[in-house]
Amino acid sequence: MSVVADQISLTVDGEDWLYPFDLTLEPGSFTTVIGATRAGKTSLLRVLAGLATPTSGRLVVDGRDVTGLNVRKRSVGMVYQEFVNYPGKTVFENIAAPLRNAKESADAIRKRVGEVAEIVGITELLERFPLELSGGQQQRVAIARTIARKRALVLLDEPLVNLDYKLREHLRGEFRRIFADSDTIAVYSSSEPQEALILNGDALVLSEGRVIQHGPAVEVYARPESVTAARQVSDPPMSIIPARMSVNGTRQWLVHGEPIGAEPAHTADLAEGDYQLGIYPHQLSTDRSRPGVHTVVDFVEVSGSNSFIYARAGDAMLAIKEKGVHEHRLGDAVQVNFDTAHMLVFDRNGTLVACPGKEASND
Repeated sequence: MSVVADQISLTVDGEDWLYPFDLTLEPGSFTTVIGATRAGKTSLLRVLAGLATPTSGRLVVDGRDVTGLNVRKRSVGMVYQEFVNYPGKTVFENIAAPLRNAKESADAIRKRVGEVAEIVGITELLERFPLELSGGQQQRVAIARTIARKRALVLLDEPLVNLDYKLREHLRGEFRRIFADSDTIAVYSSSEPQEALILNGDALVLSEGRVIQHGPAVEVYARPESVTAARQVSDPPMSIIPARMSVNGTRQWLVHGEPIGAEPAHTADLAEGDYQLGIYPHQLSTDRSRPGVHTVVDFVEVSGSNSFIYARAGDAMLAIKEKGVHEHRLGDAVQVNFDTAHMLVFDRNGTLVACPGKEASND
């Protein structure tokens, strides 16, 4: 079963929530929708589910136009941020409910409930009632109920956001395994861009209601097609900084008039002029032994065994990821070095023109 969105848009009370977009999802695909708050992730999932009727365009499933078809008549399952369970039913009966509706046998129900309960780690809770569980446990019940019945389309709207870190890690891995050997189309929305890479499927990037890129997650991360996409695909976001390609005897990249190191091969065909450089936090450092850009520390965030140093170079904010705990105070001067071999180059309009593995273009 394929799902095709044909120029679908959504307008609510005169406000554009989704601008016209095309999208094709094939059986067995796993797509992570990433974008900031209010990017349109939930709206997109609701349209795919049939919970919201698009203002324009068509939704075609297996060649059939289902744009106005009630959600109850579709083979769709959905998990929300906030858990939704039946309080008067045990955990077992909550998970079994869609299987009973599908007229499955008692043995088949018992087997499948046991399988999904083990996957989400709630085997010992099957005889309890939802109100006897913690919030995280209730969310796991909701997830189990949705995946218990084999469905053509499963939509997951930030389902792990309210769970603890260790459980999130466990379930991320399980989601890929759950859907790996099935024809189910899974669409998973997240405000954490790293989840697209962890889940290792496709990534669909949304920004202010616009679909701006769709493709394999690794490809989208390595080659964001625009500055807008680049800022959505990592956390902290990719640093974007104005730069100039100078051809004055020797070709070199200048940031605020300061050279940032050897020109990489992938920018060799770019003409002299003004551009924007994009570089991820782990591709920046404060190594004083190499040419760098003088910046001023804005703040430092320590995360586990890493430090994220946020420093300003003119109007641009750079995020630098370094191992260990680094103590810098507001206003400290720091020299930031670029790993030029991995930097991306965008033109002044924000369109990607050069990146590692892609020939530079001035078109």
